[in-house]
This record gives sequence, structure tokens and C-alpha cells, in this order.
Amino acid sequence: MRETPQLGENYSSNTNLLWTSNELAVKMFSTRGQFAWGKLNYSTLSHQRLNVMQPKNSEFLQWLVGMTDGDGSFSVLRQNNKWTLTFKITQSTYNLRALYYIKQQLGVGSVSVESNRDQGSFRIRDRKQLANIIFPIFDQYPLLTTKYLDYAKFKSAYAILEDKKLTKFQRNEQIETLLLTKPDESYISPAWNKITLPIADANEAGKVISKSWLIGFVEASPATFYVAEEVKGRRYSLLAEGSFHCAPSAKRSGYNAGGPSAPRNLVTKDANRIVHGFGITQKLDRVVLEGIRHILHISTKVVYKEKYNHHMIDTTNSRAINNVSKYFFNTMKGMKSVEYKIWSRSFNNHKGDYFQLVKIQKLLRGLRTVRADNTLWTSKY
Repeated sequence: MRETPQLGENYSSNTNLLWTSNELAVKMFSTRGQFAWGKLNYSTLSHQRLNVMQPKNSEFLQWLVGMTDGDGSFSVLRQNNKWTLTFKITQSTYNLRALYYIKQQLGVGSVSVESNRDQGSFRIRDRKQLANIIFPIFDQYPLLTTKYLDYAKFKSAYAILEDKKLTKFQRNEQIETLLLTKPDESYISPAWNKITLPIADANEAGKVISKSWLIGFVEASPATFYVAEEVKGRRYSLLAEGSFHCAPSAKRSGYNAGGPSAPRNLVTKDANRIVHGFGITQKLDRVVLEGIRHILHISTKVVYKEKYNHHMIDTTNSRAINNVSKYFFNTMKGMKSVEYKIWSRSFNNHKGDYFQLVKIQKLLRGLRTVRADNTLWTSKY
């Protein structure tokens, strides 16, 4: 074990509103009723005022920590000779509803959209709100990735700024020194100190990774539910910055291999079957992928892709896919809930049906091009 570093510490919606341009999607979603939006016993998503909503459920809080580990940040910036602390979670505008969901649950913060970058962000800058709402969450449920160190520096910077005994020069000097602290490649969050590494099994991994954390992490990070094509035993799954999707498996194919540079249309006339897959990539924090692999009972080993400088788990094994499908059933809150439902249902209902899965593959790829009117979320939250 390691020593802790001594550094500071049932959404329901008519899918026609979203996908009127995609008849297949509308048909699929309308056959089974509501999406799996909020199954974690939160207050129902309603038109209540945000300033009276407070998070009451530990599952939401752990989900939020997972989202932060997946695509959140703690920034300490000096602008116009003034220090600003910002807690932020960023998502594609495709997944704005997850950001508004966070805002609604916390009752504070703001959501902004950068239309030129196709990104939205949930932010909290108010230092009182950070101290009273954000710090207690991450103190109780520590981050599992290298972002633990980012949070520790963030909280230390807050303490420096709040210390009235320090002069402005001393504050600047201490924060500048603090920000020079960088993790090395072997850094592991102290949250993993409670178990012995390497991880022995799913039971040990579960002592660190909660289900709610993993759901949030998968929703925010480049986790991929896919349908993939195999060429002479090799899979091509577009595991760059992924989602849930499908791809064909073939003895022969007319396109070249390639991770992020592979063509979007993986189906060729020579393909004879399509398989479902699941994968996650991480630049750092290999231990997190090892833990996820154990929890989801994925036999495939974590591998390092030197070309893309990231670690990856990726499987098309039917037993593993079935485990993943069951694990995430009725859990997600953002747009990956939609991707997951299509992916999971096609696995359960159309496994081996090449022509149906070609349609599913096309649908899943098309989903990420769809953008709902922003007022759809702002009117709810």
C-alpha cells in the first residue's frame, strides 16, 4: 500500500422532439416507452426552482465524482492580477442534458455553451459555493484518477486565498509554487490505498469503484459501446473518443485499419457478420481500467497503445458484452443512455442479424450529429 501525498486535500421525453429527422430512432425509442434517466431515487426532474434543490442522495454524489474523473477539471487561474477558482465539467453539446441535470441537483452553478467549439460546460466559480457544496462532496468521495492531485491543489489554493494573514505577494508566491506540482506517470490516487495492488478480483475493485462512480465515469469519458467489424481476426471499433456503437466482423474487407483515422462507414459488401463491443481509453490511470475490467468481468487485458499514447480495454466477447449490458441497465442520465439502450437492445434482440445491425450501426453514428434545441433543457431546469 502507498502513503497519501501530504498535499493540502425516469427522465421521460417524447423522442420526436430530439430525432424527428431519424425515423429509425423514433421507431425504436417509441416501442419501449421511457428512457432510463433517473433510477437512483433522486427527486424527480421537474420545473422546481434550482435554488431550492440540494443533492440528497449519495449515489448522485458518487456519480458526479465519476463524471468529474471522466471529464471534469479544477482550475486555478490568474486574470488581471486576480486569482479565479473554477470547478468545471465539459461535455459535447450533444450531451447538454447531463450538465443541466448536475445544475438541477446541486442547485448552484451555471451552464454555458461554446457554439464555435460544440461544447457545453457546467461551472462553479463562487468560492463560498465551492467551500460549502463542492469540497464536502470530493472530501467524502475521493477522485480515483490523477484528478485527485488537481483537486488537492485546488483546495490548497482556496485555503491560501482565504488566509487573511497572508499579503497579496505571499498569496501569489504560494499559489504559483503550488501550481508547479505535477504528477509523474506512475501517480495513483490515494483512494486506491484501501486495497493491495495489483487488483486481485472484482470484489477488491469494488472496494474502490462504486457502481454510481462507474456510471458517471462511463457517461463522461471516452467509453464506447460499439458494433464493430473484424478483418482477419482484427476488430475496428473507432475507439478514439467513443460512444456506444456497433461494427461488422468480416473475413475480407475493402478498407484499411486504423484507430481514430478509420473510415466512419465500416460496412463492406464482403462483411458477413457484425459484433457488439465495449471499450474505454485512458491516457493515465491504468489502475482505473484494471478495476473496471474486473468489475465488468472483461477477460481482455488492459493494453497500452503507443501510437495514441493511451491505455485501453476493448472486448467483443459475448459473455463480457452481456455483463456490460446488464450492469448499465436503467442507470444513465445523459445521452449515452440513448446510445446504450439502442446498443443493448440490438445485442439482445438482433445479435447475428447482419442487416439489422448495419442499420443500428448507422443509427448510432448518426446520433452524435443530432443537437436538441437548448431550450429543451433550460425550460426543464
